Amino acid sequence: EKIIAILGGRTIAMLAAALLITMVSVIFTDHWSTSIGHQDDVIGQIRTNIIKLNQLKSNLYQAVSAQRGYLFTRRIVYLDPFNKALNDARSNIEKIESLVISTSSGKDQLVERDWLKAISKSLEAKAAEMKVSVSLSKSGKILEAKQVMNLDEGIVEMNNFMQYTDTLIKNQYSDLDDLLQKRQTTIIVARTSVVLGAMLLRLLVWLGINKFIKALEIGIASLREGG
Repeated sequence: EKIIAILGGRTIAMLAAALLITMVSVIFTDHWSTSIGHQDDVIGQIRTNIIKLNQLKSNLYQAVSAQRGYLFTRRIVYLDPFNKALNDARSNIEKIESLVISTSSGKDQLVERDWLKAISKSLEAKAAEMKVSVSLSKSGKILEAKQVMNLDEGIVEMNNFMQYTDTLIKNQYSDLDDLLQKRQTTIIVARTSVVLGAMLLRLLVWLGINKFIKALEIGIASLREGG
């Protein structure tokens, strides 16, 4: 009974401490895992956003190419690609705005949405100019159509569109680099937390075993003296 009494309290205390450390370790591991998972999601969305921005530029280039193809050849085959490229560009902007909302917040989100509004405005201005030239060409006013195509305003809007889009792409790459760095830091902290928790648990078990052996020796010695 003396041995049980001596060992019982110490064993329960060590088991309780070990259980507490295990619970804390699990909680921290779950927290870091969730954090890393969220960061991975945002990183994936930003990468998708960069792809969509490049697709947006490509679609406008395709629309301009189709417009010029129609004006110089008057072949109807260029009209469908022209309209499709413009519609795809607008779809890109909608998707990009959705991704910007989900990957940023506060002032950063407002800045990026302002850039996106500027991109959309330049796109629509360029689209209006191209549609006017196509409409004139359809009605047989070829010279006027080419004059509209070569207007300085259209060139300016095209340059603005590319400049705004490149700026937003640059911002997205900057956000991506920051997130990758934060994820790397989170991974290091998570690994350190797991390793330290395991080392502390091993130390506690080792101390518990030592105390158990010492208590056992004391208990046996007491029994012998009592005997």
